[in-house]
Amino acid sequence: MSEPPAGRTIVVWVIDDARDNHDLVERSLPDGWRAAAHFHAFLAPENALALARSALADGEDALLPDVVFMDFFLGTMHGDEATRALLELYREHDREGDRPVIVGHSSMPGASDAIVRVGADLAIRKPSTAGASAPIIDLFPDVESLRAVRRLRREV
Repeated sequence: MSEPPAGRTIVVWVIDDARDNHDLVERSLPDGWRAAAHFHAFLAPENALALARSALADGEDALLPDVVFMDFFLGTMHGDEATRALLELYREHDREGDRPVIVGHSSMPGASDAIVRVGADLAIRKPSTAGASAPIIDLFPDVESLRAVRRLRREV
């Protein structure tokens, strides 16, 4: 896995087994975010967990996410299981204060709520649209709101 491009300070992960949903998140983030953020999409939660495990063990903080959009129905495991495993990795490395903001991002509100119940920070509904996601736009209306996520996590 490569380092984020120079100058990019925000790492956004989308863990979703449908490529269209990765595109939905990417096109819904605020104008100008591409200059500040590194976007990483995972089809399988196991790949995200493997990267997090390796980066935490090796001190590769630039690879770790600041924001994670977590789907619930992921094929091999559910989003609540993947969230629990991701949070456990941060605990194992005494890095709870550095963990990402995790957003339960399912088309079913109950599924997103299940992700929150195991430790995610909030839930937003994933709309079925070819356009942009109003809940993501509301959550991150501008690039500064993305940067604020990083500052919040570092100040905990």
